[in-house]
Amino acid sequence: METFVARYRSAVTAVVSGFDRLVFRGTLLPLVMERGMHTLLARVGVRLLDLKDYAQETSKAVHDAALQEAVVQRRPIRYLESARTDTEALARRLLAEQPVDRGLICALRTVEPCMSFEYHRSPDPAARGLRLRPRKCLHIYKYCAGRRGRARPGSARRRRAAPASTREPPCAGRRRG
Repeated sequence: METFVARYRSAVTAVVSGFDRLVFRGTLLPLVMERGMHTLLARVGVRLLDLKDYAQETSKAVHDAALQEAVVQRRPIRYLESARTDTEALARRLLAEQPVDRGLICALRTVEPCMSFEYHRSPDPAARGLRLRPRKCLHIYKYCAGRRGRARPGSARRRRAAPASTREPPCAGRRRG
């Protein structure tokens, strides 16, 4: 944690710690509104007709970045067939099978409901545009071992469209060593 705080000292205003686990969840509010998504696409130079390709490329980059730590550290990555799977029990089992004192235990992938934009085509120009609609999206959960080797959940969400919500893993600021 000290390394993380030292690295980002100019941006850190406070440090929060907890007994067992911390999960930070935030929503990029402008991206869950049509106007905000239009602003983002204009700033990055993406036409509405190219939204699908841009979203897929962005999703792939987020997915790869979320799993990079597990790949580099050769930690288990599992796809869950059901969102009802007890992820904490699975993380504990994987920790028992492949022990680690501290840091990433595993990354778990599953499909869950989410909201995502799509470009609606229509012969009527007034009816064309972005629509926010329910979909099934891939979510990635990271579990990390704390000081006592307990499994702690964290996650990073990947959406098929530009991500509008993220969750930071609690082990992101841990010491490497």
